[in-house]
Parts: sequence; C-alpha cells; structure tokens
Amino acid sequence: MVPALLALTLPFSSCENDKDPDKFNTLNFEAPLSARNMIPASSSSATGSFTGKYNKATRVLSYTVTTQGVTPTYIRIYRGAPGTIGPQEFVLSNSGNLTLTPAQENDLIFRNYYVQVGSANNPAGEIRGNIMQNRANPIE
Repeated sequence: MVPALLALTLPFSSCENDKDPDKFNTLNFEAPLSARNMIPASSSSATGSFTGKYNKATRVLSYTVTTQGVTPTYIRIYRGAPGTIGPQEFVLSNSGNLTLTPAQENDLIFRNYYVQVGSANNPAGEIRGNIMQNRANPIE
C-alpha cells in the first residue's frame, strides 16, 4: 500500500519549474530600447533592441544590438535595477561576446543590467532598456 501511495504522490510533490534558469545551460535575453526608458526620459523617436544568448557553462554572453533613428556614439551596459542609474559595466559594439564573472552572471539573471545608447544629440543617453530573460523563448 505504501509504495502505491508513494507512486501517486511523487508526480505532485516536485517543486521544479520547467523554465527555472538553474536547469539550463543556455538562456536567452532581450532589452527593447526606447527614449521613454531613459532617466530622465528623452524626447527622441529612436528605438532599438538588445538580444543575447548566455551560456552558463562558459559564462559567455553573445549579443547583438540594433538601433533605428539614431547614430550611436556609444553602446554600454550599466549595472542597475529598472528605474535606477548605475555604474558602467561593459562597452559594447553592435555585436560581440562578453565573458562574465559569477557576480555578473547573477546581475544578468536577476535583471540588474540595462543597455544604454548615446548619440551626438544626446551624449548622456538617447535610448535605454533593461535586460531581461526572453519570455517567449527563455531557454534552449
């Protein structure tokens, strides 16, 4: 009787989440970039996007940044939660790879990074977006 009860309860006792980032080696990230995300908000009509694929085994983040309506003078990643201003962590190009430390990996996974693009018209920043796990395609 006990084995039968155990067999019935095991499928329901699991606390695992199929989308739990700890279960997978590759995570997908994104950041929609816009002027309204700037602090303070910018009046620019420019937009852009950051897409990234993070390999937890190698701690390498492969990324691509695209922009529309702006000629970037810089593209950077800063450490800071949504709605805050933080220190610069990385200088980016339009695409590339970054090797992260364990602390940087935690900041990435727990949404503590944002991408900011500056221009000649807005040297303090024209568009910005917080990096978050891609909800439509979070893992591979």
